[in-house]
Amino acid sequence: MFKVVEPVFSKDEITITRGEILKEESNRIKIVKTLVWGYPEGGRGSNVKSVLENLEVLRDKLGPSTWSKLLYFFEISINSHRRQIFDKRVEQSLNASQFRDFNKKEGKWNQKKVDDFFKYIEKLDEVSRDLRVAPEQLENFLFYYNLYFKL
Repeated sequence: MFKVVEPVFSKDEITITRGEILKEESNRIKIVKTLVWGYPEGGRGSNVKSVLENLEVLRDKLGPSTWSKLLYFFEISINSHRRQIFDKRVEQSLNASQFRDFNKKEGKWNQKKVDDFFKYIEKLDEVSRDLRVAPEQLENFLFYYNLYFKL
């Protein structure tokens, strides 16, 4: 059983950036920082707390949203597509149907479906190339702004 016992942060209040997590060399610390960054208020239920207390439960306690964050920060590519975060908020943004580039032919986007994750990272790569922006910039737009952007 592995437990996080050494202190990761030295202050009561912290700011964590994507860049800081990407530069982190310790895999254990990277996982902890990803969870704190992705769930600053603790997430749903006690899942994040359980994982922080025992990293062995990763595969049993975490959902697709968290896995997409871990894939992102560990810089794992899938089918030559750069990994991107696909969480509930990005799902809601895509389903707002603001941009036809992200409209699905059948049904709504669902971050819990593996096929939708693959389609999302492929589409994000394609659209970001067309717009000449980094996929991270487009994902940030979908997360932070698209739900409040009105055409």
